[in-house]
Amino acid sequence: MATFVPFVLVDNGGTGNITVNPASMSNGVAEWVSSGSRSQAYRATASMRLSNQNQKMTFKVEVPKVDTQTVNGVQLPVTAWKSIGDITVSIPAYASDADRALIAKAYIGMFKAGNPANVMITSGQGPW
Repeated sequence: MATFVPFVLVDNGGTGNITVNPASMSNGVAEWVSSGSRSQAYRATASMRLSNQNQKMTFKVEVPKVDTQTVNGVQLPVTAWKSIGDITVSIPAYASDADRALIAKAYIGMFKAGNPANVMITSGQGPW
């Protein structure tokens, strides 16, 4: 099943969704970027390394904070900062598709509204 396809990275309920599109595939790393200038684009990457025992998958996301800067009376978009996140998953090579689906569901659950990762990210506070 092909995975190097456009996808909605940020789902805002259909209003202002952020879609990323395939940009490059190099050295085993797939990259997707949103429209706009590269410095101000949302970016996602994925890679997978194989060994005899495990499949190690790494996923990264960059979310820019775009602001405006006034130069000679002209407002220009600039990137104020970027938030960068990454997830590494190591799965035994002999895991079934059902096992893999369960791992993906666990990550979805972890980031669901009201659950620990979501609350920590949105509030900027630790788990205590």
